[in-house]
Amino acid sequence: MIARALEKALLKAAASLPVVTLTGPRQSGKSTLLKAVFPHHRYVNLENPLVLIRAKEDPEGFLDDISHPVVIDEAQNFPELFSFIQLRVDEINEPGMYILSGSQNFLMMESIAQSLAGRVTVLRLYPFSASELQAAALLPETTEEWIFTGGYPRLYDHMIAAPDFYPSYIETYLQRDVRSLKNIGDLSAFMRFIQVLAGRVGQLLVYQELSDATDISVATVKSWLSVLETSYVITTLKPMHRNVTSRNVKSPKLYFWDTGLACSLLGLTNSDQLRTHYLYGALFENMVVVEMMKYLSAHAGVATLAFWRNNKKQEIDLLIETSPAEVAMAAEIKGSRSPKASHFGTLDKVGDLLGLTSAQRYVVYDGAEHHVLSKHGTLLPWRELEDVVKQIDLPA
Repeated sequence: MIARALEKALLKAAASLPVVTLTGPRQSGKSTLLKAVFPHHRYVNLENPLVLIRAKEDPEGFLDDISHPVVIDEAQNFPELFSFIQLRVDEINEPGMYILSGSQNFLMMESIAQSLAGRVTVLRLYPFSASELQAAALLPETTEEWIFTGGYPRLYDHMIAAPDFYPSYIETYLQRDVRSLKNIGDLSAFMRFIQVLAGRVGQLLVYQELSDATDISVATVKSWLSVLETSYVITTLKPMHRNVTSRNVKSPKLYFWDTGLACSLLGLTNSDQLRTHYLYGALFENMVVVEMMKYLSAHAGVATLAFWRNNKKQEIDLLIETSPAEVAMAAEIKGSRSPKASHFGTLDKVGDLLGLTSAQRYVVYDGAEHHVLSKHGTLLPWRELEDVVKQIDLPA
């Protein structure tokens, strides 16, 4: 099994609380990880119809039969079980009694809020990060190949080509997750909506613009975006907390959790098409931002990511905030392979406004050379970004 960055957090959580919940996109490797990290826990899967029927017919007897410690996979299929787990936890209260897993965040979190609040740690597992694949000597050689392929484990465990994997993944997602989360009658319209979103990665999320582009109501746009966020297809990056001026934008930016999925939705069939594609810079930005989201999710949940933009379209793509009043790092993200001092144009202007030193200013780019420019900041290859962030004193 390819080592996951979340392993330590899982073990730490199970050593301190009676219930641990692991959620994340479908096929992100949750079951594989839990079986490897908790080999002495019994494993049951509520995706199995016979197991699910048994649980629903007699929840108390079911919990007696499986005992604990136990991993219960696809736990959102029977959320009523959480109330019975609560009773057992309150009675026994041992660390690591129940490890719950599921791919539908809304159903999981709703049930947890009702039954297990204060008794559970919630962790999230996403598709492979670049650093996880690099450690396993499986990271695609070029940036284009990495963006095009994405990080879903089956691509690497079974050596499936991305053009073969993503269409079936999308079909499974539409048929199973979407219909169970919302009453979406027109799946073809929903599919077109996702494709429109793929063409807007890295852009501000403006509901009216999406409504106009897809010919659906703003209310439906908001509802469908909620479905996509809940099922870990898309994510958003919020503007920075500190309002430096009243002219700052308030809308979040849109990203896909997996660039391979976005490339498939855009109709790309091979990585060679990427370098000259009009969205290459946006997809490169998407990749870098989500890599940082994955890292902070596994290592430093208190720190937050944000961006800064004003109404003159001056923008800093990525800020790491250790508190609402403190920016630890600011980065412009450029898909260019050539290191240029001119990339610091906005950072030079806005960095002064935010009170950032040159040591806090970075241009993350697609090249291989690391340059420190004393008057500006650091030109940093994207593959080195995680190593730099590790050196920041982030809140634990």
